[in-house]
Amino acid sequence: MENKSDVEEHMKAHNIHWKWHDDGAMTNWTVLPAMLKYRGDWVWFTVPHANNNSYMKNNPSWVDKDLPDHLYPQQTYYGDGTVIELEVLQHIRETIWQVAVGFPLQKGDLLVLNNIYCQHARLSFTGKRKLAVVLAMQDQDYPED
Repeated sequence: MENKSDVEEHMKAHNIHWKWHDDGAMTNWTVLPAMLKYRGDWVWFTVPHANNNSYMKNNPSWVDKDLPDHLYPQQTYYGDGTVIELEVLQHIRETIWQVAVGFPLQKGDLLVLNNIYCQHARLSFTGKRKLAVVLAMQDQDYPED
């Protein structure tokens, strides 16, 4: 994007809030619900544990950085803007690991997931691999009941 007005139009179109700083940098944020009604079921559809700066602070690329929490590439808060306690984030992380299921994929395997019903990720890996990923968007709403 060429200028601030183009950026601001993009932000408005995607319901993203922003703030310009004196040095020309910008901070942006979105406010999203933690729960989503999908095909009549309420589902947890958020990742505050992975988008929180406590996750980034343990990443080797960020471990030695001394930044205010809100200036990390990502940070999460409760809907009212208060900080999510580390104990709550850890509880979410532990719960996710407790219900996690692994798939040892082999060459030629195809794994299809519903992104709303199934949180997904990849574990670390050494060696050579190639993953092909396709994301399909639905263009219809489903009835809530």
